[in-house]
Amino acid sequence: MESNQDQVQNEFEETTGEITALPGDDDMSALPQLITRWRKNMDEIAEVKVQVREKTKHSKTMEEAIMRIMKKNGIDALALRNSGGRVRLKEVKRPEGLGPKNLQRIFTERFNDEQQAKDLLDFINSKRASKESAKLVHESVDV
Repeated sequence: MESNQDQVQNEFEETTGEITALPGDDDMSALPQLITRWRKNMDEIAEVKVQVREKTKHSKTMEEAIMRIMKKNGIDALALRNSGGRVRLKEVKRPEGLGPKNLQRIFTERFNDEQQAKDLLDFINSKRASKESAKLVHESVDV
């Protein structure tokens, strides 16, 4: 006969990277195993995120060097022999963000009154709708 722990383990066997069955809301016996697997999964995600950040930082450094060389030599596009594609230097303009600092600056410029701009920003923030959500967080306990 299979123990409850083994049964829970079998329910959570991964076939294609997805959990095959989740326990019901009343299944307290599955909670420890579920939490353990959740923490392991979150740790793995954190490791992958670190790797992605490092690769992104490295890629951005290389991209900046490539763009600097292309700009200095007046190259708009460069054909690539190996991949059959090309690298093109594309410059775009995008508007700056509408964060509190920028809105404060824009409103002050518009009204020529910093207090009036602050009041408008406070009014806008007081009228913004809030949405409640729940999130599971792991906290370390120092013993």
